[in-house]
Amino acid sequence: MASGLRSMGWDVYVVVPSDRDSDDELFGINLLRIGLDVRDHPSVVAYGLSLPSQVMRKLPYLIRRKIGVIHGFEWGGCLMAYSFKVLLGDGSKMFCSVLSTEYQRGDPRSSSLSASIASIEEYVFSKSDLLLAHSKQAYESLLSNYTVKQPLLATPDLPLDRVLEVYVK
Repeated sequence: MASGLRSMGWDVYVVVPSDRDSDDELFGINLLRIGLDVRDHPSVVAYGLSLPSQVMRKLPYLIRRKIGVIHGFEWGGCLMAYSFKVLLGDGSKMFCSVLSTEYQRGDPRSSSLSASIASIEEYVFSKSDLLLAHSKQAYESLLSNYTVKQPLLATPDLPLDRVLEVYVK
């Protein structure tokens, strides 16, 4: 998607957690690594919940322009995207890509860790302006287990042009 947006003339920044801060350009796409190692946290939930504050602390200094669309992947990335959208407060749209849900990966009814992740997913996915489900299973899980807007099923058989259309609407 990033290369497709870049070919349409968009400035694209990909922000990823990493073991160190760095920034690079790859094929015209800005890659910003924010130093935050998962091994420094007691659990994946603690890590996921600390990501937004760590990213928000640094991102405004790295990207100094109006942001049209913020696109997060999975619950941690979508939580970061939502935090950035709130921080900006300028009407930016937030999209979330969902590869799988916690109902597919675990059992939120019998595990407190899994229930915590499912709760975070429901919250952040419900705040998204657009959900892109990247598998039929994720699409069905979103509809049956979460109170969210109708997701777009963005599977490999959906042409990239159709997925990229959502950015220009």
